[in-house]
Amino acid sequence: MVVIFGEPTVAGAQSSENWENCLEKCWDTWNCVLISKLTSGCEYYYIGDTVSVDKVEKNSQKRVALKLPVTQGLCSISTDAPLFGSPSASVVATNGTEFYYQTMVTDNGTFCSFQYGLWTCLKDVPEEYESLEGMNSSGYRHSLNGAPFSPGETFFMKGRISAEEDLFSISFLEDSTQNYPVYIKLNNKRTENFVTTEIATWKDSDIIYWIDNQTNPYSIGDEFTIYVNSSETQAFIYLDNTKIVYDLQDGFPLSPTTAFVINISGGTVIMYFVGWTGDCWVWKFKYSLKNKFSVRATY
Repeated sequence: MVVIFGEPTVAGAQSSENWENCLEKCWDTWNCVLISKLTSGCEYYYIGDTVSVDKVEKNSQKRVALKLPVTQGLCSISTDAPLFGSPSASVVATNGTEFYYQTMVTDNGTFCSFQYGLWTCLKDVPEEYESLEGMNSSGYRHSLNGAPFSPGETFFMKGRISAEEDLFSISFLEDSTQNYPVYIKLNNKRTENFVTTEIATWKDSDIIYWIDNQTNPYSIGDEFTIYVNSSETQAFIYLDNTKIVYDLQDGFPLSPTTAFVINISGGTVIMYFVGWTGDCWVWKFKYSLKNKFSVRATY
């Protein structure tokens, strides 16, 4: 917590705790972003609050404190408050379910703007989204951006089966090994009486395990929503109301998946949406610090 001379322009949530306790409580509270010292007690500001902080003189007892990241657990010795000479600073915290993201940007030490946001992660296909229809589905890649596809996470895809007889596939790819713990292929070649779902595990270019002749509930032109999640040992594939259970092979868990790839080896499908529960976006709001500040102490 970094303490600077300042006064918020709007009231926060008041408490009669002493200043040291306020500092510690804000530090330990995942969504507390700012505190202000009162004559008796303090005020807390949380994600969702909009507040400006004005400069006060150094001899004033009016102070605010905000969270700042430190490098390797060490506080800065710079006197260039509040960001100690850095052009910006960011902090990420979590309550175990949601994620809070804080970015601070300073302009020549005379103005400092703060942005806070809540990372909201998808739980399902959102009601509103930018459709992927018209985008080439051959080799379409959706990256997990380094997050693990752990048991309990869910992949989802919404789209429409092509008007032509063809197939399409969904691959769970681990880039570093080029392994596919789960590869799903939906065949829809009705004139050849080839309407099945195949699921396989690939080690690079070799099939380790394969099941075929599973139900494919879709006809040409059908819209669909597909979900995939897993336990430690099994993948659960939901083709709308049709459920297929696939045993994960030893040494091929889903957690190292780095990307979902649609039609990695050809095929046709109309894509509406591809995503998973690890896709998050930031809803932002901000408060600002006006004029120049001097640092009082760090905690």
